[in-house]
Parts: sequence; structure tokens; C-alpha cells
Amino acid sequence: MIERNEQLSELKDLFDYLQEHRSLRGYDGSKTSRYEAVNLLFQEVTSAYRDSEIDWMLVYNAGSTIDDTVLPEHVTEPNDLDRLINGTFRLFLAALPTPPTIVTIARSTEDDYTPIENVDQIQVDVLDQLRERLGSEIDIKLIYQDEEQQ
Repeated sequence: MIERNEQLSELKDLFDYLQEHRSLRGYDGSKTSRYEAVNLLFQEVTSAYRDSEIDWMLVYNAGSTIDDTVLPEHVTEPNDLDRLINGTFRLFLAALPTPPTIVTIARSTEDDYTPIENVDQIQVDVLDQLRERLGSEIDIKLIYQDEEQQ
């Protein structure tokens, strides 16, 4: 939450400056990656709209949310996960008229949406069901592992 507040504070400073000065020329704050992103956004927006049409604080407010509600804690028991994936998901795959061409599995643990103690079982079981339905030739890319190694 502290990191998000710092991010929002920096963005507010940038958009306040844009609102007042109508560009980032002369901005004396840090030239961080967020500064670069806002500068790119400034260039894109000003290439499509007249200055008088742009409300920079509206742009800022559109994206300045804080997730201040806690997700309910629910850890699904392993036998329930097994029933859902090896039962329901298997039936879903079998009912598809054609095999899927792409499947994305969102691990979603950093935002606490998927309990860390469930994520590996979910991934393994879903991949097992996909292999069973589509064969062992499926092309699996584990993007999160690439990100963890960087």
C-alpha cells in the first residue's frame, strides 16, 4: 500500500504540473519511469486533442484508484480443487466443439487473489487436463518464471 501511495503521489505531482503548465517542460521533479510514461501519454493525447479539450486532472483521476477493500480469505481445500479441475474443467474441455488455441492461466498471487498455497496445484492440474485433452505436444510458456529470474 505504501508503494501505491508513493506512485499516486508522484503521478499527482506530474498531472498537477501538466494541468497548470500544459506541458512537462520545466518540471523539476525526478525523471523516473513514471515521468517518462506520463510524458509519452502527454505526447499521444496532445497529438489527438486540442489543449483546450484536455483536462489532465480528469486523466489522473481516471486511473488513481487504491484497492482499499480486502479480498475475502478463502483457501480452497485440495479435494475441492481436484473436483473443480478434474471434474468440472475436464467436462468443460470435453464439451468444446474445437480445442482451444490458447489458454491463459493467471497465477494472481501478488495481489492476493489466488492463495499462494493453491496456485501450484491449480496450475499443475489445469495443465494436466490440457495435456489429456490436447495431447503432450502443447506449447507451454511459463512467463512468470522468466519474470522471477530477472
